[in-house]
Amino acid sequence: MNNETGEFFEENGYFLARGVFSPQELAPLEEEFDRIVQQLKQSPSPYAGPNAAEDNGIISTTNVHQYSALWLTQGLLHKGFLDIAEQIIGPDIVLKHSSLYEKRKSDVVGPFRMHQDWIYGPMQNDTVVSGMIHVRRATAQMGALRVYPGTHRKRIENARADDSGADVHKQFPLEKATVLEAEAGDVIFFHYCTFHGSISNQTDEPRKVVHVRMFSGKDCGEGTGQRIENLVLRGWNYHANAVTANAFA
Repeated sequence: MNNETGEFFEENGYFLARGVFSPQELAPLEEEFDRIVQQLKQSPSPYAGPNAAEDNGIISTTNVHQYSALWLTQGLLHKGFLDIAEQIIGPDIVLKHSSLYEKRKSDVVGPFRMHQDWIYGPMQNDTVVSGMIHVRRATAQMGALRVYPGTHRKRIENARADDSGADVHKQFPLEKATVLEAEAGDVIFFHYCTFHGSISNQTDEPRKVVHVRMFSGKDCGEGTGQRIENLVLRGWNYHANAVTANAFA
């Protein structure tokens, strides 16, 4: 990589980009975010991911573009957002999937203990990067993202957020991780092998984020049966074929 953003990311496994989305750009996206949340609350299972619990304060879904065209055209395809992603991933950027998380006040110690994301969907060349779009600010007390810089260089077995990763959680405790506080419109880019997690929201202000998980168009899923969106956000997907066109890698 021959740019400051790429060099910082290569060294640390994350990069905090300030002010990627302007307040004017973010306002309609937050309206759509809230509309998605309201629709989720009316569904049978508003949250069914890792560490699901009635009292963890989290409501979540994957793939915001399946709810809102605005989140596709003005969120995932936002030029400034993809310009920074290109400095990290390269010119060919493909969507793995996106995730919406609203985190409200909860007494749970850590709904997302330290983990690596590769374990939930490994790719052959480990090019997956998440762009965490902050729809609202995230302070330490609100459960801002926490990372262990430099931990992106290798996969760690059983690096899960749930109880099965207990040994890893002792090695990488939440309280010793670097807290990445962010303002509305900021984006945190981090590698899917970077150890990350967050504590519960301890305030009355909800934390609102959308993770956009992307990979290089020269990479592909490891194994078969892994659900990948394979939506080309920029450039070309070199592994696209009739099978991936049916949404399976």
